[in-house]
Amino acid sequence: MMVNGCWGHFDGSDPCPIPKDPKHPTDAELQAMQHWDHEDEVAGYLISQCLPDEIILDIEEFATTEEQWDAISTIFTAKTNFLQMDLHQSFMDMKCLKGGDIQKFLTELRQKRHHLTAIGVPVTNIKYKRTILHSIPEPLVSYASQMLNSLTIASRYTGKPVNISEFIDMVSEEAKHAKTQHIPKDQAQGKGKNGS
Repeated sequence: MMVNGCWGHFDGSDPCPIPKDPKHPTDAELQAMQHWDHEDEVAGYLISQCLPDEIILDIEEFATTEEQWDAISTIFTAKTNFLQMDLHQSFMDMKCLKGGDIQKFLTELRQKRHHLTAIGVPVTNIKYKRTILHSIPEPLVSYASQMLNSLTIASRYTGKPVNISEFIDMVSEEAKHAKTQHIPKDQAQGKGKNGS
């Protein structure tokens, strides 16, 4: 819109000219108003080419491009806020599948948090830690909670933030250890059911 010289019709910085005497406008003033009306219609047409039909119907009642733009901004701000809340909740609801790769899941969870932060949906440290504890399988929760508490206490003394990569490695190692504990001895030794 800036390249087309129309942005002033969107933000109101190029208002419609007003005659000095509204009851008796001069020919030049009438011509200037007609030119502005035409430019405003062009600006409105250009924005309509970028909008879905349902939004165009929502803004038809507004006379000027500035009023239409204000309405569009309000509509999409509400949609954006809803989307951000939905993305945030989806993150909080993430779960590692039973038998899944804990390290891979927690690494993806961390990457997802960075992605959300980059698009303006921050996840606080408290909510992030809570999500980690709620997303891993039940047998690991107690261990992970203890390790997270230990790392948090240590960070208070060192002044350094909790190293999430270190935490992920610790939980992953515990998950591997727990998995090997449940493998029957003959499988762990590479033997089949027939002992061969």
